Amino acid sequence: MDYDEPLWVLAMAYGPVRLVLLAVMAIGAVSATLILGADLWERPRRRAQREQVILFNLATTATVAIGVVVFYLVLFILSWVGALLLIDEQVLAGIAGNPVNALDYAKISWLTASLATVGGALGVLPREVVNTF
Repeated sequence: MDYDEPLWVLAMAYGPVRLVLLAVMAIGAVSATLILGADLWERPRRRAQREQVILFNLATTATVAIGVVVFYLVLFILSWVGALLLIDEQVLAGIAGNPVNALDYAKISWLTASLATVGGALGVLPREVVNTF
């Protein structure tokens, strides 16, 4: 496979394991940049506060991750509907070389949602971090 293949060809060639790994990495990247960029990670000031701060950080991480997963799923659904409406089945089948089905459109949307989520992670970086590049 060439590196200049269109996104939909790559998506249909990827297996579910690779797509899951991409999704997990994208969700993790956005969650981490939101937590670190907004300075939501707590540090204990005294040793006695350590357990409480761990619970705060776990709650923060879970809350942010749940929010990012929900937005990821909405993005996936919207891109799946968009793919079904905009990508002609016959054109896609001609490019793929075999008949396509709803699962092929889902794989395209899955990869699209993962890439868009990584782009979102870059978009929420603090200005100080962006200016260093």
